[in-house]
Amino acid sequence: MSRQLAASPSVVTPNQSDCRQIAPKKVVLVDDDQFFTRNLERLLKRQGFTVVTVKSAIGLSATVEREQPDLLLLDVTMPSLSGDRAADALRKAGLAKCPIILLSALPKEQLAATAARCQATGFISKVRRAEDILKEIALVLERWEA
Repeated sequence: MSRQLAASPSVVTPNQSDCRQIAPKKVVLVDDDQFFTRNLERLLKRQGFTVVTVKSAIGLSATVEREQPDLLLLDVTMPSLSGDRAADALRKAGLAKCPIILLSALPKEQLAATAARCQATGFISKVRRAEDILKEIALVLERWEA
């Protein structure tokens, strides 16, 4: 997995003119990679998001019911329960009332197919720059709210 989010302070703090403005939202971030999670959490908090982090998708339905997030960010490749399987289960149970974005370092074509299969709203490659991750989140939220 790429460690680009922590490459330099300029990567972690994107230029505001390059990024769409994102209204503050509550995000549940599910990822077993502590380094990636910590850096993405910092990035999102700097943009005004409230971030709840979870290390495993096991028990995610209870977290979603309790937190009522505006956005779910799910890592695809987690050991116990993959993000795509968790997304599929949440959708089938009617618990995902917000956009779901899959995160992964998988090849783009594979990640796109996985997102389509589980009805995720979007997907983001973990190897992208911080600015690109924020732009993709903003686009997904805009489409969801439209």
